[in-house]
Amino acid sequence: MCAQLVSTTPLLNTFQLKGKDLGSSEFRQFTIALTQYLGDVAEATNDKESGEYSTIQKLNGQKFWNLVAGGDARVGSRIVIDFGALPDGTASTTKTVAHGISFPAGSIWTKYTGTATNTTTGAGVCLPYSSPTLANNIEIAPDATNVTVTVDATVDWSAYDTTYIYLEWI
Repeated sequence: MCAQLVSTTPLLNTFQLKGKDLGSSEFRQFTIALTQYLGDVAEATNDKESGEYSTIQKLNGQKFWNLVAGGDARVGSRIVIDFGALPDGTASTTKTVAHGISFPAGSIWTKYTGTATNTTTGAGVCLPYSSPTLANNIEIAPDATNVTVTVDATVDWSAYDTTYIYLEWI
C-alpha cells in the first residue's frame, strides 16, 4: 500500500448539523464521514516511521512484506544500545553487551548500525566501519541475546568512548 496523505482541508461541514435531530439521515451521514476520516488519519499516522530512538524496545512504524503468501505485513521494532567504549583491540578484539530485547524464533534483523564518538576530540565513526586499511574495520554482530563489536588485534579503538548501536528487527 502506498503512503496515504490526509487532507488538511476540513471535509466535514458541521454547520449542516445545526438544529438537526441526532436520528436524522444527515447526522448519520456526518457520523459515517467522520468515522471514515478518523480511520484515514489513524492509518496515515500508523504508516509513518517513528523518529524515536530509545533504549526501550519500541515499534518503529516500519512494515515489511510477509514472506508467507497472504499473510499480514510484519511490523518492525527498534532499540538503541548504549554500548560504552569500543574495544581496545590490543587487549581484546571483541566486546559483547546484552541488548535485552525479546527476539523470538522466526525474528529477522532488518538493520543494525551505530555511531562511536571520541568525546575528547569530537571524532566520530559510523558502525560497522569499512576501511581500505583492513586492520581498521569494525564489525557489529547481533544475536538473539547480545550485540558484539569486533576489531582488529592491532588497533586500539577505546578512545571512542561513547557508542550507540541501533538494532531493528521484525
